[in-house]
Amino acid sequence: MYYVQYYITDGGVTECTIEEISIDGETATAKARLEIWVQAIDEDPDTNQFYIYNTISAIDLEAELVKEDGSWKVLSHIQYDASDSPAKASSDLKEFGCL
Repeated sequence: MYYVQYYITDGGVTECTIEEISIDGETATAKARLEIWVQAIDEDPDTNQFYIYNTISAIDLEAELVKEDGSWKVLSHIQYDASDSPAKASSDLKEFGCL
């Protein structure tokens, strides 16, 4: 049986678009689309050759926020509509420069 083993070596967010924000008092919901890039290394077990992949993918993210001490904090997030590319979403939209 063939198993794909890859190692993520680098990556980041190239674009962040806030698509919708809904505020209700001290709580809010935000929807955003993140365009990410990932660089990974993979080994072909048949030839023992290594390959470097650079992929660009989009992730749709929905986050629940709460206002604490005058600042918005992320309570939870749901990642959906992600492609099959290797990707990792953060629990804090501030890391992506979105909020």
